[in-house]
Amino acid sequence: MIFRMTKPDSSSTAALFIMCVLLAVLFIFLVVLCLSARSYTLTVRDGRLNIQSVFYNTYISLDEIDTDGIRTVDFSTLGIKYRTNGIGIPGLNVGWFKGTAGKYKLYVTDKQNVLLIPTKKNYGILFSTTQEKQITDTIRSSAQTDRL
Repeated sequence: MIFRMTKPDSSSTAALFIMCVLLAVLFIFLVVLCLSARSYTLTVRDGRLNIQSVFYNTYISLDEIDTDGIRTVDFSTLGIKYRTNGIGIPGLNVGWFKGTAGKYKLYVTDKQNVLLIPTKKNYGILFSTTQEKQITDTIRSSAQTDRL
């Protein structure tokens, strides 16, 4: 003799449908985040450093940047362990994080090529780039021009 389980009630089917929609939206959100990381930009203009991203933009006066401390860093030595407000997924770390040496605002996609831009506001900006020298020179020369 064969016995069959009763069909799920309509509320179970609705809950399954909602979960599938939410997972699809989450997947699309993560794909958009990863793809949009390619378009993050750092510009130096009118005495300000501007970083444009999807969620965490930065606008800071060059007077508030420790221009002598700008340097490339080994990401692993910063001991970044906590995300206080941001996005941390493999291949993309954006937002506010804490490390053993302090607070950081991250725009990191490549942990091998990271520029540290220390600020006078007790945090550092970490930006993935292969143009470390050009960015450093631009910030320093613009800051010098603004002081004159």
